[in-house]
Amino acid sequence: MTILAEVKDLRAYYVTNAYGVERTVRAVDGVSLGIRENEVFGIAGESGCGKSTLMKALLGTVTPPLAIVGGSVTYCIDGRMVDVPSLSEHERRGLQWQVVSYIPQGSMHVLNPVRRVRDTFHDFIQAHRRLGTRAIDGVVRDYLGSLGLPESVLSAFPHQLSGGMRQRVTIALATILSPRLILADEPTTALDVVVQREILKEIARLRDELGFAVIFITHDLPLLLEISDRIAVMRR
Repeated sequence: MTILAEVKDLRAYYVTNAYGVERTVRAVDGVSLGIRENEVFGIAGESGCGKSTLMKALLGTVTPPLAIVGGSVTYCIDGRMVDVPSLSEHERRGLQWQVVSYIPQGSMHVLNPVRRVRDTFHDFIQAHRRLGTRAIDGVVRDYLGSLGLPESVLSAFPHQLSGGMRQRVTIALATILSPRLILADEPTTALDVVVQREILKEIARLRDELGFAVIFITHDLPLLLEISDRIAVMRR
């Protein structure tokens, strides 16, 4: 099976300098893994073990005080392995959401609280596609309909939606550009058990239909054992 993304001996450290005292926190230190096409790769680990830092490296959103001091993060794009840290800012923006996308733990990390959901989708798509307003409206309506979301969601502000509905909108944002890899960072933690199951079924259905791979991060090891093809455990 084709390797979609690969991390080799990654070392990502937080380096700060306060009052003339330099401090280094080794958030990710020597991590290696490979993600295959269309698989669910589970990552478990205690708080502070570097899971979120690893996600930043995979997304290409490494900014000071975080720095990659060693190792590599690569994606297979058009048959060649591309090293993420070496990409320009413009190239990284092209990578994000189209090759690798993100479902956060809290939907408000990606939904603007003072803008209607429709505006968020428009901003999102216009950043990556040359489409007019009318064309974007059609694409978004059709896609939300395929996910079972009513068109009325588009006119709502995020706070007017339930937690489960907001997370479904976040999943729609993360998948509408057909990325090859989804990073799901504890996407069901803040939801009740029934809604959690519905969200997991939705992610599984979209994975089957669209063919993307998933890196699923959670503290819930029994859940990972149920949904994952392979599992890695990170430690502090």
